[in-house]
Amino acid sequence: PNHLKTQDKRRKSWESECVTTIAFDGQTLAADSRLTSCNNAPAGEIGKAWKTPDGSRWAHAGAGQDNAKLREWAFGNRNDPPPKIEEGVLVHITPDGGVRQWWGEGWIEAAAERFAWGSGEHCALAAMMAGAEAKRAVEISSYLDNDTGGAITVLPA
Repeated sequence: PNHLKTQDKRRKSWESECVTTIAFDGQTLAADSRLTSCNNAPAGEIGKAWKTPDGSRWAHAGAGQDNAKLREWAFGNRNDPPPKIEEGVLVHITPDGGVRQWWGEGWIEAAAERFAWGSGEHCALAAMMAGAEAKRAVEISSYLDNDTGGAITVLPA
């Protein structure tokens, strides 16, 4: 049946899950590094945020198998759109501080003082609204979201 194919596809993507918390406080981009397995058990760490030579800052929340190809694309020729992703979002903080999001079908420009993405986004956004900077917002999310943890990458403007 079709519903079993959907479950199999979901199970496959969960096997290398890379859910996360990404926070941007208007200046600093921060992301955790926890990699979880299909049963939400910690499965290591992975770099989910990076800075390219042009000053762009990037972060990815979603399936682990998408992370490497998005990073490779960001450091390579960006004349073409980002590669297809299974799930999640690629976040781009432009050198001038603009915020763009790639959900798999075109860039979405965003305008707000603070942003958060991933499984711990609500915790991070609430923390920033209460005055926390991006790194602290990710730390707070790690206490409340099982899929957030590990070392935190901090990319200032």
